[in-house]
Amino acid sequence: MKHQWIRGVYIGGVMASVMFPVHTMATSPSNHSPTQRAVSATGATIATPSSPAASNETVALPVAQTMTPAEITAQYAYIEAVGPNTSMAKIETAENAYQTLQRQTPKLGYGCRMASLMAVKATQVRWPHQKIGYANQSIRLFDRLERQAMASDDPQERYEFHLYRGRTYSNFPGFLNKKQAAAADLRKAAEMAPSLNRPPEELGSFYLAYALFLEKDGDLAGAKHYGRLAHDYVLSDHDAKAAKKLLDRLK
Repeated sequence: MKHQWIRGVYIGGVMASVMFPVHTMATSPSNHSPTQRAVSATGATIATPSSPAASNETVALPVAQTMTPAEITAQYAYIEAVGPNTSMAKIETAENAYQTLQRQTPKLGYGCRMASLMAVKATQVRWPHQKIGYANQSIRLFDRLERQAMASDDPQERYEFHLYRGRTYSNFPGFLNKKQAAAADLRKAAEMAPSLNRPPEELGSFYLAYALFLEKDGDLAGAKHYGRLAHDYVLSDHDAKAAKKLLDRLK
């Protein structure tokens, strides 16, 4: 997880120079094709020219789900959109991909990604009222998704809701008053994750992000626990360095 900091937001209608963090996902450089990198990042078997992802078949994920070629394309677009080299064009490409999927077969996970992407749009606009506008749209989307998530019988769906909203809200500025919601979401996702067989790439990044959140919140014991736990899973080079720095600080 990498933070991209945007200066200049309105507080009570007054321009203030404060830090507006929007989460991005760091990924290691790779020689894989876009499809290969997308499948790898979601925890599925990396595609090769002879594998299902190179054809029209679905790809098995370790969470007893499948990922279609359209979902692989959308996931890759999402990774690019929330990465360090994001742009409004990349964000809109990912957004359009998930809107198309949502029209075909509505899924809570698609909505969660679109709500997260809405927050990332704040990094690509100049004016403070635009930044806050995108943050508020993201909040409204998550509010609607919360009702769907709480009514779902699928623990994977509920987990994804807490994961995406928690990681998004944890990077909102304090005056939006989402810190408690972020803490509750991240705690719930951390409690649910061990029983859901989630992709190791996802868990490593998530546990590190949660550890950093807990450190900032003053829970050093919790930060150390989840920082160590992150090492048991797959981390990008960037996240591995961040985890080491975290644990060094907490010695």
